[in-house]
Amino acid sequence: LPGYWGRFDKWLEDQGLDDLENSMIFSDGCNAQLYGPLRDISANSGLSWVRPSLLYTGRVEDTASIPAGFENMWKGLVDHLGYKVNLRTPIEHVQPVSTAAGDGVQLLRDGEPIDEAFDHVFVACPLDEVGDKSDFRLQHPLSEALRNRFAPFEATEVYSAVWKALDWPAAAPSRCYLPNAQESAKRGGLLTIRKFGQVGEQWVGQLCSYALENHPGHEHERREANRERVMEDMRDLLKMRDIEMVQDQVVRYSIRFSQEQYEQGLPGYIASRQGEGNIWYTGGTLSHWDVDMIANFNQSLAWRFGKTIGLSFFQRLRIFKLRDLFRSL
Repeated sequence: LPGYWGRFDKWLEDQGLDDLENSMIFSDGCNAQLYGPLRDISANSGLSWVRPSLLYTGRVEDTASIPAGFENMWKGLVDHLGYKVNLRTPIEHVQPVSTAAGDGVQLLRDGEPIDEAFDHVFVACPLDEVGDKSDFRLQHPLSEALRNRFAPFEATEVYSAVWKALDWPAAAPSRCYLPNAQESAKRGGLLTIRKFGQVGEQWVGQLCSYALENHPGHEHERREANRERVMEDMRDLLKMRDIEMVQDQVVRYSIRFSQEQYEQGLPGYIASRQGEGNIWYTGGTLSHWDVDMIANFNQSLAWRFGKTIGLSFFQRLRIFKLRDLFRSL
């Protein structure tokens, strides 16, 4: 589609859909979910988030969960192959190696190899947080190209906190989206707040907002400034009191391909490197932190991985089962 990698608000105007900019589904929905204001994200990212079922029904809950088949698919593949799996292994360097048994992958931490070489490695880190030999960030075969050849990824900076407070409004749902999601999604204003339960007289939950822009100071000073801004909305908009932030931080969220990266061909470049040296890449960076896209991306990757290691079409069908390969709208 023309302009598909450009800004989402401009794309809507070009398609004669500028009235949608003020609708819940597009503007308020993207803002409340912290994917970014329409002026800040690409049409591709925005349209990835807005599923056809959401557009047709207006029901946000249709996009809220990944089916069990998403996990069953990978588990079935591993069980069928009889592989030993190591999860959440902290590493600094990933490199292909040749062994007596064939090609493998060596993982290093603190400059030392971790056990023996692995047959395959799936890297699920934020791919833009790559390092060179002089720093501690993860190094892998794509590191140099991502650092030196391609433009940076885009991301949304978010303030997130776990809270305790009194006087949760009786009329408020446990998942509450506030008026700050409308129009400009002003920085620092409370966007989402969820109530998870009650401890004694206090309600407990989680909240998010866009972080304040260009705020000077150290990390703890920025966190405190965002905390005060959000607590102001909790008091004024929800009439809550005795508010305590149990834990809070300013983080990057919705890490996604930039328009320049699309123009440079980065998505296709990463796809062409999948499985090279028995190293595979997955995670939210490659799927824009979109629920459907993460599921679909992993389905495609698992199918491709099975083919690469020699499983026939019918073997893959038996492992994954049709219910795990296809998702209903």
